[in-house]
This record gives sequence, C-alpha cells and structure tokens, in this order.
Amino acid sequence: REVLQHCSKAEKKAKEYGRDRLAIRVLFNSGNYLQWACPWKFLKPVFTGYRDRSGGQNWTHLYNDVAVLESRHAFDPQGAIAQALWEIYFPEISKTLDFHNPEFLWNQAETKTSGILGKEEFPSQSLNDWFINLAKVGFHLCSNT
Repeated sequence: REVLQHCSKAEKKAKEYGRDRLAIRVLFNSGNYLQWACPWKFLKPVFTGYRDRSGGQNWTHLYNDVAVLESRHAFDPQGAIAQALWEIYFPEISKTLDFHNPEFLWNQAETKTSGILGKEEFPSQSLNDWFINLAKVGFHLCSNT
C-alpha cells in the first residue's frame, strides 16, 4: 500500500511540472525518499551522457562533489555552480542541452514542449534542486555498489 502511495505522489509531481514528464522516486527502508523529475525526451541523453572525471560512468564522483558543495551551501540562487557541474560531468550533451537556454529550462506553451524545470512560476532555486536531485538519484540508480 505504501509503495502505491509513493507511486501516486510521484505521478502527481510529474504532472505538476508539465506534460511528457517522468518522476523517479527512490524509496529507502527508513521511509525517506529521493525524487527527480525530467521530461521523457531528456531522460536517455542525461543518463547516457554522464561522464565522470576519468571518462567513465561512475556516479559516485558527481554525488560526492554535490554532497560537499551542498554541505558548504555553495549552490548560488542563479544556478552557476549547477551549470558548471553540468558542463563538467555532461560534456557532450551540455552543448545541446544548454542550461543558459530558457527554451531548454522552462515549458514552452507556444510549441507545447517540456523544459527540464517545468513551469516558470517555480523559484530560481529550481535549477539547483533539479541538478542536486539528479546527482542523488543517478547515484542510487546507476552505481555498482
């Protein structure tokens, strides 16, 4: 029953951010969870485009960097740190999935396309939250440990 409730809440979160979106929720035994939402069209490029410091796909590197920066409150409201980490850890796709491009970030009503952050009414902290949650969910989904 509890798992179904989490599934329902994840679905609602995905719909809240806009159309064509998936929310991934990682549940822990303690009852805590991590959640990350992304448009379907960006899901594969994000997970296959990740490269760690040595060119591999070890998500521990990103996870550790984000944890240290988050503990030091280094993420600025404008999202510059998240953008820099995106360009370091996603070098190939950062050229096409550009955090500086509003059409990539926000839903576009005219063209009915989904941006990674959803509706523009969400606060500027959204970019940091999206990236931090990506690092945490990616680590738990893709790590070999």
